[in-house]
Amino acid sequence: MQEPYRNDSGMTNSTCTADVVVTASSCWCGGTLRRSVHPLYAECTSCGTHVVREMLTEEDLQRFYTMGGYWHEYMSEVVNFPSIEQRSFNDFHDRIPVWHQILSGIKAAPERLLEIGCAHGGFLSYCRDHGAKEVVGVEVDENTCSFARSRFNLPHVVSGLFPDVELPFQKFDAITGFDVIEHFRDPLKGLRAVADHLTDDGIFVFQTPCYRGESSTWAQFKPKEHLFLYNERSVKRLFDLCGLSITQVMPGFFKDDMFVIGRKAPKVKQVLFVRPDSIGDSVLASSMLPHIKTRYPDARLTVLCLSHVAELYESSPHVDAVIGFDRGRAIFNEQYRNLLVQRIAALRADVALYSVYSRDLLHDFFAICSGATERIAMHGNLCNMPREIRDENNPHFTQLVESDGEWKPELDRHRDFLFALGIDPGPLRATVWLTEEDHRFADDFFTEHGLEPRNCVTLFSGAQSPQRNYEHFGKALAPVCREEGLSLIAVGSASEHELGRRNLDESGAAGINMCGKLTLRQVAAIIGRCRLAVGAETGTAHIACAVGTPNVILLGGGHFGRFVPYTTLTTVACLPLACYRCNWRCPYTKAHCVKSLNPAVLTAAIKSALTETTETIRMFCQDRSMWLPLSNEPAWRGLGDIVDGQPIEVITVAETTPTIPWASNDATRVEGMQRTLGAQQHRHRQNLFSGS
Repeated sequence: MQEPYRNDSGMTNSTCTADVVVTASSCWCGGTLRRSVHPLYAECTSCGTHVVREMLTEEDLQRFYTMGGYWHEYMSEVVNFPSIEQRSFNDFHDRIPVWHQILSGIKAAPERLLEIGCAHGGFLSYCRDHGAKEVVGVEVDENTCSFARSRFNLPHVVSGLFPDVELPFQKFDAITGFDVIEHFRDPLKGLRAVADHLTDDGIFVFQTPCYRGESSTWAQFKPKEHLFLYNERSVKRLFDLCGLSITQVMPGFFKDDMFVIGRKAPKVKQVLFVRPDSIGDSVLASSMLPHIKTRYPDARLTVLCLSHVAELYESSPHVDAVIGFDRGRAIFNEQYRNLLVQRIAALRADVALYSVYSRDLLHDFFAICSGATERIAMHGNLCNMPREIRDENNPHFTQLVESDGEWKPELDRHRDFLFALGIDPGPLRATVWLTEEDHRFADDFFTEHGLEPRNCVTLFSGAQSPQRNYEHFGKALAPVCREEGLSLIAVGSASEHELGRRNLDESGAAGINMCGKLTLRQVAAIIGRCRLAVGAETGTAHIACAVGTPNVILLGGGHFGRFVPYTTLTTVACLPLACYRCNWRCPYTKAHCVKSLNPAVLTAAIKSALTETTETIRMFCQDRSMWLPLSNEPAWRGLGDIVDGQPIEVITVAETTPTIPWASNDATRVEGMQRTLGAQQHRHRQNLFSGS
């Protein structure tokens, strides 16, 4: 739909009568929107595209771009421009020769040319007269198409909204669109169709407005027509996501415009997925793999990960190869590190995807040294590297993905990363793939030990760091195991075997200590058959969610809310303290948020998880009456500001009062109630752990 003459007068089409029925909530790239210089547009915080706040429907567009309504009434009465009939003469004296000159400089005489938004058809006629063999046009309105067909004797002018049209040919060696892509309701869909219709050596030429920081009076702010307004950076990112490689961006025919010129991008053959982190992170990151494989359907997908989690990726149907490595050796052994880099570089990856939010120097090094044409990373935080190092490394990535919110849940960050790849994945969930062998192992395990799975609880008491180990899971489980007749299966690493033994002994229940004796997938298969899983904030918690088993997690404060919980299968036990969200840089002699949790809080959480189902995540919170800190210990705090707005039910557990449930938005009321409970003697807390 070639636009009318531009007179740079600041004209807008505010009198357009199309009905506004849809409100834009995000950019085409998935980025969040913020206020822009124009009240009817929002600006994407990620790519800088200006997005109309109120989006037209396809029906609105079809009603607007008609022969009588747009090309006559709108042209003459609203913007005072020539009619389409007059344009079919005038355009041969200015824009059409310029457009053809640009096209012919790349491909002199296309065998087949498609013009999207061909208006009166003059450009198609000019190209045919200058050697193009077959020319095809698309325009919204059938009456407009009929005019073009008769005016220039063009047999192939198709009506409809591209790409939802029936074309006479499927492949073209040149596709053009002048003042068109800013009108696409779904630019990803439209431009991916362009890539699909281009031959392997096909070229494209588009003209579109280019935003360069103008004020609200910019003539191209036309909210009833221009749905997306791009800048040079965002248009390159858009075309790249659609399989189109821009070779040149140059000034347009009008000063507000740019020409976007390029070719169909070669197919991506190798993708490197860089996830060199721990078990839980890998379980969460695995949720992205099906979507990445869909985005790059012809590519071989290789995962770079730590050796001890490699098995989680090896069983994935979406992964073709896994490179596992030892982090300690990679840091301290230069020869080992260099061999690893050689192995990564030998992949000749076209795309390297590095979705870790808390990046570090070693893993930046691997992603950069991959040599991939596209190296896409999270901009990330500064937990694991100084700002100056991150700033030094950032230019070595071709794209950095923003993900606002320091404490955003990790699965939401993964969605942000996928959005940046042009993927709308919907909700993500923790994912583990098990083999038939894994399932047989679990079945045999329960049979050989004479265990009934529905009477078993998996216990994972160890955490990544000893400071986060809790010694009293057994004490918390003891009354529940007696009442329910439950058996315990302790799982974890070999180094956690003794901790598992102590907790099994303290529980007084029948139990088996399997710490250090199982693979990760075998652990997952066993958990998947148990009635409940109980343990520390660790990767096994994510595995329990992945296999669909209810779980109770002692959630410490270091990264509170970022990694768990994620599903309504999870029930949390916690001691909320003023030092929460310390990034596990604990300033105290011990991590009180873990070590000092009253076992009664865990017991209440376990009983609830065994007997109740809910549509919310439950957090059993130790009441302030059960935490009377010494002068060198952190103060108690409420959870209201942390969980507000999330589907979480917070339940306080007090020593001498009934449990008080409240919704997260009632935190102020509840804290007032809590203050009436009265202080308990500090010695009570000591007695809880001594058993006296």
